[in-house]
Amino acid sequence: MTPEQRHNAASVLTAYNAMETTKRRHITLLEAGTTREKKFGLSPSQLERELLQTLLADHDAEVKGFQRAVAALKAQDREALAAVFAHFAKIDRGLEPFL
Repeated sequence: MTPEQRHNAASVLTAYNAMETTKRRHITLLEAGTTREKKFGLSPSQLERELLQTLLADHDAEVKGFQRAVAALKAQDREALAAVFAHFAKIDRGLEPFL
């Protein structure tokens, strides 16, 4: 990705990072609750259930923000959009062995 493409794609990169962060928060709490329930038979508390809903809503909002940023970049600079998605694919391929 060229510096100009990175500049044009900044909102998409930022939105992607926000989306990944909210996804990770939600999954972390969900997995912790599932593990605790399987190992110890403990169900999530009302507070944990509410937090899960909040975290999922946060993630949903970030996904929509990402979609808006992608649509804007598509209208502005299709080459930058292709470059940023190639960048995301490279990240995914690099992390795949660790997931």
